Amino acid sequence: TLHRAKSTLDRNGNEDGSISFAQDFIFNDQYIELPSGFDDFTTGLTISLWVYVNPISGNWARFIDFGNGESNNNIMFGKRSSSDTIFFQVKSSDPNSSTMIEAPNAIDYCTWMHLAVTQDETGFVTIYKNGNAIASGIAGIADIVTRTKNYIGKSNWDSDQAFSGKMDDLR
Repeated sequence: TLHRAKSTLDRNGNEDGSISFAQDFIFNDQYIELPSGFDDFTTGLTISLWVYVNPISGNWARFIDFGNGESNNNIMFGKRSSSDTIFFQVKSSDPNSSTMIEAPNAIDYCTWMHLAVTQDETGFVTIYKNGNAIASGIAGIADIVTRTKNYIGKSNWDSDQAFSGKMDDLR
């Protein structure tokens, strides 16, 4: 379900080729809501997308946040706090498995970047920017559970701000 997000030019100039989110804070609820699912990542996962981040993109703005609410089986990939840091984190039922993997100073504003994150079956994570590994570490493995609050461009935390920019070719 699209919540005020709209189609726009993609990185190649194709009309209606990407999705535009919250260009300002007037409508901070521009996001995509996915159906329930995303339940078994025990063999690993990969998330990749082209992203164009606006300078006004908010604190803890998410590219994706799949979960069941705040601190409830979340898989998160986005912008850390108000910094230029990209982060990936898994919050599971094991409180010791919630390590955040961070790539400091990785966000380039007002330009398209290709970002990806991989996690293998052991929990080892690598974050990539434009094809180059920029951060890695162990982040814990997601529980096998059906996630019911799955968002693109939105956080499961009400206090986090909206993503502002464009996304294309999210996989």
